[in-house]
Amino acid sequence: MGDAAVRSIEERGIKVECKPEIATAENLADALIATGSLDSVKMVVVTGDLNRDTLVKKLEEEGRAIVDCMPLYRTEKLDLSDHPAADDFRERGADAILFASSSAVEAFTAQAGGLALSAKAVRPVAGSIGPQTSATMKKVGMPINFEAKEPGLDALVEALVKNFRAKGQARKRALAEAGGGVQPARAISMNVPFLDLSRAHGALRSEILASFAETYDAGRFCLGADVMAFEADFAQATGTKNVIGVGNGTAALHVVASALGLGHGDDVVVPAFTFIASAWTASYVGARPIFCDIDARTFNATAETIAAALTPATKAIVIVHLFGQAADMDPILELAAARGIPVIEDCAQAHMATYHDRPVGTMGTAGTFSFYPTKNLGGVGEGGAVVTNDDTVADAVRLRRVHGSNVRYRHDAIGYNYRLEGLQAGALRVKLRYLAEWTARRRQIAARYRDGLSLTDTVVPQPTEWGDSVYHQFTILHPQRDALRAHLTAHGVGTDLIYPRALHEQPCYAEVRPAVGTSPVAERTATTCLSLPIFPELTEEEIDHVITTINAYRG
Repeated sequence: MGDAAVRSIEERGIKVECKPEIATAENLADALIATGSLDSVKMVVVTGDLNRDTLVKKLEEEGRAIVDCMPLYRTEKLDLSDHPAADDFRERGADAILFASSSAVEAFTAQAGGLALSAKAVRPVAGSIGPQTSATMKKVGMPINFEAKEPGLDALVEALVKNFRAKGQARKRALAEAGGGVQPARAISMNVPFLDLSRAHGALRSEILASFAETYDAGRFCLGADVMAFEADFAQATGTKNVIGVGNGTAALHVVASALGLGHGDDVVVPAFTFIASAWTASYVGARPIFCDIDARTFNATAETIAAALTPATKAIVIVHLFGQAADMDPILELAAARGIPVIEDCAQAHMATYHDRPVGTMGTAGTFSFYPTKNLGGVGEGGAVVTNDDTVADAVRLRRVHGSNVRYRHDAIGYNYRLEGLQAGALRVKLRYLAEWTARRRQIAARYRDGLSLTDTVVPQPTEWGDSVYHQFTILHPQRDALRAHLTAHGVGTDLIYPRALHEQPCYAEVRPAVGTSPVAERTATTCLSLPIFPELTEEEIDHVITTINAYRG
């Protein structure tokens, strides 16, 4: 490591078996191996010119695996644009940030939005290598928990030894007492994307392009024969009398709310844990969303949570079949019928899901679907549909879909430009033919996850007695969600947080926000949920990698 680094280590009573004269990434690897520091490193953020790839390669040559997370990160490459620095580094599980140059400090500060980092954000060590770096850190308001006496890699080694070795020994003892040992996670050996639409689109390219060509040549761009054909196909697939294609899933919710006459002074019950568009059902027509809690097992609202949110002004209930799992509908329908309240089924994530063999969307007053590209049945752009067995509601929706007009230049209601495009309808007709096959594959992957995941304290979704999910998402719960996600990211597994904030906690609903704790299950779920890859084209090897990586997590 060089004389300064060796002296720094030996002053602490630690024997140095590797004493390179030149400080390089390879020699750093030798020093880390020799001192045993890797056994106690969780994650270190390092800036400067150290070559991470060289370091990792050297460690692999020595037969050492990367422990838990990547041991080195270049701060200059971190994207902190979406989070305050403190949140970002809590999520990544970093134990130290070691600044190796003043330019690195400036780059970090710029990416963090110019925030002056607190000691809590940079925990437990913010290390400086050299006086110039220290001066820059002080200038931007960063705390300095450790400052090297002289420049060089000795500062890095000192921080590693001083701050992690005791922690690592304690961890070893805890694992040994539990009957295990230090089990280092593997370095990245495979990348598993959270979602890869190109796999499905590549396989269907010729069929979809052929449908485009037919629509293009016929000039059927807005509504027309392609849309009518898709509406007929989807009506047969869902067992619904009326299907009205619209521009997107949000438009579907809006036009149903308008068709039902919802407006100012009305309350609409909406689950507190779902995508924001479900709440737009109320907001777009001037009504007030009243948020209800969810069931921890299904992520859906129940008759009990809805009943607790009813008010004298309640004029509609939005029930979301979240992540592809049908809600427990019979008690909800009974509750709504007793009060004469219409039920709007938001089926954006639940194409072909059933409740006691009844398709979702067909049980309430109306159902709405999204065909956004990421959905189980997704287009190659925007698209949506309203389904209903009520002819009066269907007529009102069709009227509003095209500017409130059924006769050219005569407008009988305030309407919208919510037409489904012919090109999208053609692509959806192609994809609809494969939906049953894709759904079966999603259920196979879900079963693999259920059978394979064994990480302690992990809650895994289970089929309900009224029907299995169609698994738009496979969302697990874990008390160390953020650290687990960082672990998966470090090992090439894509994940997503769907959703990281309950709807009643959104800034746009500050005026109607209930007190914290009003929807405790929704609030807790938002902080512990983690969605895993589950698109149909995942390979068995990719599924194995996801399962193995999660089970290897040690916290």
